[in-house]
Amino acid sequence: KLLNADWGSLHLAEKNMLNRVAIYPVDAPLPFEPRKNGFSYKAYREQKTFVISEKEIYTMHPEVKKGEYKSAICIPLADHEKSIGTLFLLSSMQQKFTQKDLNLLKLFGSYASLAIRKAKLHEETQQALEARDFFISMAAHELRTPLTAVNGYIQLLYTKLHHSETSEAKWIKNLIWESKRLTLLINELLEVDRIKAGELHYQWNFHNLKIIIERAINNLKFTFPKRTIVYINKVESENDSIVGDFDKILQALTNLLDNAAKFSPTNTDILLTLSSNKHNFIITIQDFGSGIPKNILSRL
Repeated sequence: KLLNADWGSLHLAEKNMLNRVAIYPVDAPLPFEPRKNGFSYKAYREQKTFVISEKEIYTMHPEVKKGEYKSAICIPLADHEKSIGTLFLLSSMQQKFTQKDLNLLKLFGSYASLAIRKAKLHEETQQALEARDFFISMAAHELRTPLTAVNGYIQLLYTKLHHSETSEAKWIKNLIWESKRLTLLINELLEVDRIKAGELHYQWNFHNLKIIIERAINNLKFTFPKRTIVYINKVESENDSIVGDFDKILQALTNLLDNAAKFSPTNTDILLTLSSNKHNFIITIQDFGSGIPKNILSRL
């Protein structure tokens, strides 16, 4: 459109070879391929714009039908002063360019290079994300098999030793807790994989909210045995029944308590308060750390 060109070809370099990656119009025939001694390679090597006359077109490419094209221009594409390709345009009219036109085309070449670079980075990012997701999925599934065997042996040892007061019995209890935590971590990896695939499932059932809270507190005490958590229950009614997914609510509470423990001084308490109003139960978790900076609160 800038040059009233009838045909265009975009070439990107790979191992110093120019490969055609796009043409305009998209269904147009290909008049010729870039040649090592042609203007496309010259523009690529020298990073200069070349205006090509009708005579030069047919001298360089005798296979092109004479009279079809009157002029051509080859624009270099560069990224951070490194040549990445060329844009070659053909016109059925005789074109003349002022220095201002050539400067405009040079600027256009810079924008085109930036767009190509952005597209490449986007593609590389997508590939990296896909590789990451594939690794998470594979790792989570592969880890479950040996973990199942480890848990089985731990349960056998616990059955044999849990009545005794020996050090070994205490070690087995710690192993049980750690294996449960490891199982939870692997399940979290699988949950990430399911979220990515849009296949997250919920197990809806009636549960006692206080039991879920107590489990979350016990998890925190095991993970951070030196931290003090103060649990304040303001719900006077015995009815604390909710409908939800036990594991996911527990996971959410555990994550919040873990963050409170990680990002607050070890000599301060963590407060968990359960209250209610007419329609809702309200869980408040408070720590005495520096808090989340205001400038990133909008990201939550």
